[in-house]
Amino acid sequence: MATPTKNPKIRCTDRVEADLVGQIKSGRLKPGDRIPVNRQLADRYGVSLAAVNLALLKMADKGHLVRQHDRRRSHPASSVRCRKSLPA
Repeated sequence: MATPTKNPKIRCTDRVEADLVGQIKSGRLKPGDRIPVNRQLADRYGVSLAAVNLALLKMADKGHLVRQHDRRRSHPASSVRCRKSLPA
């Protein structure tokens, strides 16, 4: 996977969101796929965890992702998956 390029005129959250939505639309991330954990995304994009969290929240609000809580772990962690189909 190519490293995303940085554009100082685009907000961190918008850059993360645009790249992930692009991966969903291109089929690299398929419906039901788990998104990498927030720390991995922050490292990949060179942004803070807060920026990743905000981008994922925005994507969930727009219907691109489904956030679920993993109750099988002793310390519940968020699981983020691509939706079955993208909104129009």
